[in-house]
Amino acid sequence: MAWMFRPGVHGAIVGRDLVVLDLNKDAYMCVPAACDVPLGSAGDLDRLQGDVITLLVESGLIIYATSPPKPLSQPVVATQDLRSIGCGRVRSTQALVPVLRAAFALRNAGPDPAVSLLMKVARGALSPTSQDRDAVIRYAAQFDRLSPWLPGKLECLQRSALLVRYLAERGLCADWVFGVRTWPFRAHCWVQIADICLTDDAERLRPYTVIYSL
Repeated sequence: MAWMFRPGVHGAIVGRDLVVLDLNKDAYMCVPAACDVPLGSAGDLDRLQGDVITLLVESGLIIYATSPPKPLSQPVVATQDLRSIGCGRVRSTQALVPVLRAAFALRNAGPDPAVSLLMKVARGALSPTSQDRDAVIRYAAQFDRLSPWLPGKLECLQRSALLVRYLAERGLCADWVFGVRTWPFRAHCWVQIADICLTDDAERLRPYTVIYSL
């Protein structure tokens, strides 16, 4: 028997600090100095300090299970991006309407459409299966070229969600990755295929520890 995060909750150890992501509430919690020594992963919950365990239990973030949770697969570290690999000449004219359609569909999905899409993907409601690397890179390059013309300001969550939906409408998928850092605390997300980041510069991702990906 061991402590584990309840469904929809994920954690990451950054140094000696614990960062928890509650997808159901779209909220992060950072617990400084949660462990005496740096742990290999947030799956070692039994090695956290007793008062931290108590805090997590009282917050409803962890439960006591009869068997340890199945470890989640983690994406490889992104070392490249669309600019570094060079996508050549990208024909984006025909993609304009599909990108705009995806943008308006996401905008009309609810009060917090990016999180709504995230939960749909997490529950399997939107589950394209093809990871055709070349096709994903081609469509991501189209999206990257057109995104400055989209209505509204695209923060990392909205930009990632829109690309995920745009790819899904073409039967394609890539990793939607969430990362955290501490001192100062920052949360960030991006989309990648293999070791290629599709929505950001790979260099900017170095300070972040992955807390969740799907």
